[in-house]
Amino acid sequence: MKKLLLSVAAIAFSCFTFGQQVLFQDDFENGGANWTFTGSGTNTWIINNSYTGLFPLIANTPNQPSGISGSPNSNYMHIHNVMMEIANISNANYQTGDYSNQDATMVNSVSTVGKTNVTFSYWYLAVGAAGDSEGKVYYSIDNGATWVLLATYSGVSTWTQATHTLAAFDNQATLKFKFNWTDGDAGNDPAFSVDDVKLTAGQADGISNLVISNSDAWCQGTTKNVTVSFNAAGTFGAGNVFTAEISDASGSFANPTSIGTLTSSSTGALSIAATVPSSMNAGNGYRIRVVSSNPSTISDSDNGVNLVINPQPNVVLANFDELCVYHNPVTLNQGSPVGGIYSGPSVIGGQFNPTTAGVGSWAITYSYTDGNGCGGQATKNIMVSSCAGIEEITNTTVAVYPNPASDKFYVSGNDIKKVVVIDLLGNEVVSYNKQLASYDIQRLNSGAYFVKVTTENGTKTFKIQVK
Repeated sequence: MKKLLLSVAAIAFSCFTFGQQVLFQDDFENGGANWTFTGSGTNTWIINNSYTGLFPLIANTPNQPSGISGSPNSNYMHIHNVMMEIANISNANYQTGDYSNQDATMVNSVSTVGKTNVTFSYWYLAVGAAGDSEGKVYYSIDNGATWVLLATYSGVSTWTQATHTLAAFDNQATLKFKFNWTDGDAGNDPAFSVDDVKLTAGQADGISNLVISNSDAWCQGTTKNVTVSFNAAGTFGAGNVFTAEISDASGSFANPTSIGTLTSSSTGALSIAATVPSSMNAGNGYRIRVVSSNPSTISDSDNGVNLVINPQPNVVLANFDELCVYHNPVTLNQGSPVGGIYSGPSVIGGQFNPTTAGVGSWAITYSYTDGNGCGGQATKNIMVSSCAGIEEITNTTVAVYPNPASDKFYVSGNDIKKVVVIDLLGNEVVSYNKQLASYDIQRLNSGAYFVKVTTENGTKTFKIQVK
């Protein structure tokens, strides 16, 4: 095998931009499952980490630079002469005059739909001979039905990185690549060798990657402060305004509500301090998106997670009955839903005491909080009266005794016209329209009552206890 010495080529490095997405990569450390090897001749593709040749006939394969993963002697895909395996030689070498034509084709195509700045990169060696023994790279946008030549290599004796960024790679459903080796009567080792194959997509122009902080559920009728973080790529003009918008409860942006703005022409990681207004209806399907004004752009997706606004409970407090000032404490149970808390003057432990409150109109508040932490309250007035209602006697001496009484009581005084027994709710329970020696109360239940005595000079009310 006649070999030619060729000059050393410079090593090139590619710079990857922020937001780059890896669509495919292979460093061959796990074998060749991603590739299909086909072709004719004895100079065929193999994957191993063999770098040693057979001096002076077969040169060693050059060690890899630090830019290659696993260097200096990682697994790599390369052409080798299968006949040399008898001598345990399987580095990058080939037999001139064999007329081999070998393909290493990606098994699966890659979708770049919605992607831009798609870049295909790899490291390679290929000395061979120009126009005779060469390595070639092809791409296909129809899953391998047809192929387009991307690059042709020969005379490269040191590991070199190649990068290809073509508009033809963008937004393709079935993008695929293959490496080809074709040899003839001339050339030198090393044969075509490949490592660290990678397909990436740059960040597409526009607004993407929305993330909402403080997005836990909240209650209807309250404001909600959130931070809308996103990534902006491309070019935004002077005076551009990024606006965060919230959908309706079903996730529709037909009539979005603006919740915050950021005036900026910057790109990269940005955020908007936003406030969801208290006027939003309850619902569990809210979404947030970001739009820009210059140019007019809508984020490629919303935040991706439903936001929940829980409904406020319907808190109701029924009207209170009027109470006499001497009424015993009453248990409050007029509020709904059940399980809330009553508060107000003379309210202790869910009871209202009219005696300590005194005559007047008192505001009672009922507060209720549900399992979501959403609550409300309602307020009604409770009226406390003296239950006498008539000017009391000032110039006549009247007395009621005994007190407490059991089966009857007596009234002392002159010109008594009427005696009425009234319960604490203000209801007349016994009435006598004349003066008697005694007044029968045997049928009354035990408890407190009022006795109203009417004479020619007016009335006077007494509180007695019935045993």
